[in-house]
Amino acid sequence: SENLKIKEIPFKKLKAGWVYVSPGKIPFPIIKKIFNHFSKNKTQIAFNPSEYFIEMGEKLKPLLNKAKVVFLNRGEAAKLTGVNYSKGSEIFKKMDELVDGIVAVTDDKKGAMISDGFNIYRAGVFKEKKLVDRTGAGDAFASGFVAGLIRKKEKCDKGLCNPRNIEYAIRLGSANATSVIEKIGAKAGILTKREFEKSNRWKHLPINIIKI
Repeated sequence: SENLKIKEIPFKKLKAGWVYVSPGKIPFPIIKKIFNHFSKNKTQIAFNPSEYFIEMGEKLKPLLNKAKVVFLNRGEAAKLTGVNYSKGSEIFKKMDELVDGIVAVTDDKKGAMISDGFNIYRAGVFKEKKLVDRTGAGDAFASGFVAGLIRKKEKCDKGLCNPRNIEYAIRLGSANATSVIEKIGAKAGILTKREFEKSNRWKHLPINIIKI
């Protein structure tokens, strides 16, 4: 990905309601132009920054300001903000200063915490039938979460999020992550819409909502 050139990107063809950006080591100036393009065209941006980008710290602010959803694990969020790993509320306070949308922080077996700038949603996990391989669990949560927002037509502008839509997105993301770790590899367990909607297994997930 670090070898990608601007001239190789067909910007005129890049039109969508949503885009999911996971940049690897693509140079920052290129990603910035990609963000500017999608922002100008009113595309909702979901951003899952790599370690390479997280190390840039507040240099990421121009990107984070344009993202409607930012995904990090707790260690990455602590590193990006410079706030101690143990201080979850302070991490979110700092992230809310950087992000103009939803911040979703996964916390391994403990589940996930999501902030929309006004509420923090603390979610548990769906218990796996059998743990086979944790590869891809974070990506499965993120893709499921975005799919949930799209399905509910939630634009997730700060202060305008419908809590029920956020809860639905969390439930779909969590279900997708649990299903993935029950299979070998990052893709084998990904849920279809029918598998998620029809199974009673994914109907209930403990989610606590806390005012910031």
